[in-house]
Amino acid sequence: DLKGKQIAVTAKPNHYETLPNGGVEQELERTWTDTIEVIQQLIKKVEDHQIIGIAVTGQGSGTWLIDKAGDPVGRGWLWLDARAAELVESYEESTAARRRFELTGTGLAACDQAPQLLWMKKYQPEILSKSSTAFHCKDWLYLNLTGKRTTDPSESVFSCGDFRKRNFSDEEVISTKKRVRRYIKGFLKRDKLKSLLYRFCNEGEILDIGCGSGAKFNNISNKYIPYGIDISEESAREANEVFKKRGGEAVCAPSTEVLDRFGENKFSGAILRAYLEHEHDPFEVLKNLKYTLKNDAFAIIKVPNYGSINRKIRGNKWCGFRFPDHVNQFTPKTLLTMVSNANYEVVKFNFFDYLPTSDNMWMVIKPKS
Repeated sequence: DLKGKQIAVTAKPNHYETLPNGGVEQELERTWTDTIEVIQQLIKKVEDHQIIGIAVTGQGSGTWLIDKAGDPVGRGWLWLDARAAELVESYEESTAARRRFELTGTGLAACDQAPQLLWMKKYQPEILSKSSTAFHCKDWLYLNLTGKRTTDPSESVFSCGDFRKRNFSDEEVISTKKRVRRYIKGFLKRDKLKSLLYRFCNEGEILDIGCGSGAKFNNISNKYIPYGIDISEESAREANEVFKKRGGEAVCAPSTEVLDRFGENKFSGAILRAYLEHEHDPFEVLKNLKYTLKNDAFAIIKVPNYGSINRKIRGNKWCGFRFPDHVNQFTPKTLLTMVSNANYEVVKFNFFDYLPTSDNMWMVIKPKS
């Protein structure tokens, strides 16, 4: 009522689909139908009261595309969607990242609209070609309630605006097509995994723990022979098909068995990118890995940064929380403690590898002699 007292409440479970590639999508039309049902149920509970306004809220980040006619283009991407994570990671290493932070005042996460648009531009351009407007969830509901395409300043500026002016800045007022193209150049400017691999690891056999489908080796020099281990049968099978063509192999097994599977003193380097947060016994994996590495080998680690500012701001909506997939979280301090206790020397882990504004951190280690 006008005094802020809740008179009645109605709710309906949300429906969304989790995809194998990390995507999380929701049907726009069903969301609107569910909203109508909830509103109708609520009206019956407050028949004795006069309704003077409706507030529309919803879900946080994401991308909900519509065409010129106002119809959905595909399904909405939710704030749980992680497909753009690697693009965000690369972008944070670019020179454009600092300027974007100065304008928006926020960190960048895979769930934000700008990197999701970039992912579509790179992998599904046909979606953007059909689209006229990029919404968030509440904007789609507002369009159906009022017929107006609009959003609020707070949600629009954190993607590509100036929070001081609460509007798009002069350097950001550009077409969606040009903006996405600029993001692509920034995102793709540097591949940190490849950069670290080329810098620290000698040519030869490289072990990828938690290798997934093996896609990360697609743009890595053939002087590195890929080997992989993954708990997923399907992922290990896909990776094995890729790795065999380059003289390597991938096996399906728990990563704690890496020593039993590959033997001692075999690999010139190891990759643990986006892996340790999934592993129930990361310390045991590191201990076994040490013996299967050559004396001059290095291991490259990348994990979510639990100590990031973005995690503290976004709370439970932080992109690093992916239950039940992520079973561990690391701060710079706890990651250092674990690798040290596993008898590794930290070779590279400076401030720029765990920036408080970044959702991820990188580390290069080698076994102590």
